[in-house]
Amino acid sequence: MQRSLFTAISGLNNHQTKLDVIGNNIANVNTTAFKSGRVLFSDILNQTLQGASAPQENRGGINPAQVGLGMQIAAVDNNHTQGNLQSTGRELDMAIQGSGFFVVSDGNQHFYSRDGSFSRGTDGNLVNASNGMRVMGWMAGDQGEIDTTQPTQNINIPLGFRAEANATGQMVFRGNLDASVQPFSAEVVTASEGSPTENAVQEIHVNHAQGGSFTLSFDGETTGPIPYDASADQVRTALEGQIGVIGVGDIQVEGNVGGPWTVEFTEDLALTEVDEIGIDIEGLHYDFPLEMDMYDSLGNVHTLQLRFEKAGVNQWTWEAFIQDGAEALGSGSGVITFDSQGDIQAGQEGLFVLDPIPAGTSLEGADPVQVSLDFSALSQLVGDTDAVLQHQNGFPMGILNDFTVGSSGVITGTYSNGMVTDLGQIALGRFENPEGLSKVGNNMYQTTSNSGEVLLGRPGTQGRGIIERSTLEMSNVNIAYEFTEIITTSRAFQANSRVISSSDELLQEVVKLKR
Repeated sequence: MQRSLFTAISGLNNHQTKLDVIGNNIANVNTTAFKSGRVLFSDILNQTLQGASAPQENRGGINPAQVGLGMQIAAVDNNHTQGNLQSTGRELDMAIQGSGFFVVSDGNQHFYSRDGSFSRGTDGNLVNASNGMRVMGWMAGDQGEIDTTQPTQNINIPLGFRAEANATGQMVFRGNLDASVQPFSAEVVTASEGSPTENAVQEIHVNHAQGGSFTLSFDGETTGPIPYDASADQVRTALEGQIGVIGVGDIQVEGNVGGPWTVEFTEDLALTEVDEIGIDIEGLHYDFPLEMDMYDSLGNVHTLQLRFEKAGVNQWTWEAFIQDGAEALGSGSGVITFDSQGDIQAGQEGLFVLDPIPAGTSLEGADPVQVSLDFSALSQLVGDTDAVLQHQNGFPMGILNDFTVGSSGVITGTYSNGMVTDLGQIALGRFENPEGLSKVGNNMYQTTSNSGEVLLGRPGTQGRGIIERSTLEMSNVNIAYEFTEIITTSRAFQANSRVISSSDELLQEVVKLKR
């Protein structure tokens, strides 16, 4: 009878503990990212009244006779299933969709939490809004690079911070140069040298020019600039008006806009052998110009012009200069060679230099300019020429006005100068056995010997989950399940108390035997 008393007491005590866990679950039904607990029971030592015996020749075996001595708590563990996500509309609220944990620190040790209700402190640090623990991750370097192999540090978002101007030092280009284009050329062909019966006729050819101007010369005199796309009348006017030996009516010019043009000598120059017209094409170009913004060390913006020109089979030349009013400043030129597959073979890197800075220009007062030009992503295939600037690393002075947090945990800042750059990266931790973590209050956990060491990394990698912004994870407590557990637990407690009262009645009868 005494055994039944103590067995029932073990049931009372342990079911009371289970009721405590259920009560804690219900109390935290609205706690952010709370993980519900559960109690597992097991029986304890059994008293053997009779051991088992094996079957004999004419008799069967006998099972052991045992009396249980009660029950015990086998485990109180946490249910780490995902809680529902609730939109809050608040920029710094974050939830993890997956099995990772935020990493927070009090300056001495790290803790782990699913609670993403963060805020910015007066020092710009990202902290847990309820306890001030600082959120850990990696800050970006000067060029926006984030190295997650380094130890974690406080995440700082310096709104209002002034970013100093950065001079352009590198430009990266991508796109295609049309392989079907031909180098431009220009020449004068004598169709008829002139004779007592036939006028002298010469043809002026300017092939594939895309811009600029050329000049013509005759009998030691030179015309002014003639546009590459001149009409026949423009060519005639230039010859008649600027070369003294050619008077009005001494030539007739025919041809389309842009040539070729046929010049027939008439009047005083007719029926005679005349000198050949000369042509100077230094002012012509057949290029594909790019105009790009670049910045000096003071943050001033300038226009860098880059011109690609077909020079031969699978070969292009380039020239770069800063257009400062009517003046072209700086020097930079080179040759890019492609192979038969259209891939760049030589000339991948170029350099533009302006040193020293000329007085009286818009760059006066700034440091000398040296820009590395990266052409390695260019191709030469038949198709449109669409070479463009992909990236340049210069920018003017700006103020950090705003920021966003992506699903990968990258914090991106937006500056008043239009620059957008990465500020930092929120770290997530992963555990081989998250149920082995120890709760320490304030929605935080610590590692234990059975949780394993934390595995830090970027969100979205190795099962850490992704970050949902403007969202919080709700408690995973199931109210219906918890109330059902209350019923079964209270009934079990009640039944164990009845065992005690029944045992007490039996003991009373035993006591009454002696009167």
